[in-house]
Amino acid sequence: MKLPVFPSEQDDRMLRAADVCRWLNLSESTLYKWIKDDKFPKPYSLGDEMDQNSVSRFSKKEIEEWLYARPRGKFHGTEKAVARSPRVRKNPPNDLGSGAGAGPGDEA
Repeated sequence: MKLPVFPSEQDDRMLRAADVCRWLNLSESTLYKWIKDDKFPKPYSLGDEMDQNSVSRFSKKEIEEWLYARPRGKFHGTEKAVARSPRVRKNPPNDLGSGAGAGPGDEA
């Protein structure tokens, strides 16, 4: 018996954008930006595109394949994992312990 690689090989449901967003925990604007930038599987148009009753649906199987192909870790294989320099505060706190707002050279 051959085991399916992806759970959806036997269950290839078509999902609404709201269902995909809830599943992946992202906003619809992010979803459609990823689609526009070719970073996410495109939806299928069900019905005539000029008909106002036409709907778009996403293939659950295609989304799972996309998920399994994603690299693990936030910066996997990129140059973005370079260490940042520490933040320098413009007005560091006064470590003299002589009261709030007292700076070097201030007389009490």
